[in-house]
Amino acid sequence: MDRTPLPLSFRYHLVATLMRLMQAGESAAVVGVASVGKSNLVRALQQADIQVAHLGPEKDEILLVLVDSNDLAAITDWNFLELLLYRLSLHSQSASLSAEAAARLEGWHEKAARQTDDVLNAQRCLEQALHWLCQVHGRRVIFLLDEFELIYPQLSQRTWANLRALRDKTSTAWPISFFCATIWKICCR
Repeated sequence: MDRTPLPLSFRYHLVATLMRLMQAGESAAVVGVASVGKSNLVRALQQADIQVAHLGPEKDEILLVLVDSNDLAAITDWNFLELLLYRLSLHSQSASLSAEAAARLEGWHEKAARQTDDVLNAQRCLEQALHWLCQVHGRRVIFLLDEFELIYPQLSQRTWANLRALRDKTSTAWPISFFCATIWKICCR
């Protein structure tokens, strides 16, 4: 994928709408046919100058965490939760968080990674990391799930229900959101 910075005008109205949803603590899905630029849109949401243009000073309160389904070693509940933790830790290092904060988040990731295939442990580590990051550091976390169509049908409904419960539980105290980019599949008969 091309990493050339996108112009501030890139899909301006759509980016503005998505940024307003982020500010409001909402979740959203971007759905489109293959190869229309959904991944570029996700990339635009992560671009610092675009964030500043749309979010202003609120930019530093929001941590955008890209989770590309193509990065999964295998499509399992544990691998998905581990990837959420890994990306949360990785993105915190480039955000304006202290080294101590980044180290704590990495600690939760390492704890989950040590117990391979322990879904409950990974889920609890993610919950602790998000609670700490949002409560102690006042951050709002938004997971950008790219290539969402690859994982949605493969993961258990229990995992999705647990993430929904986590989002509902955190809606006011320490809000998290999910933005999904996915393909609209057209079935012909």
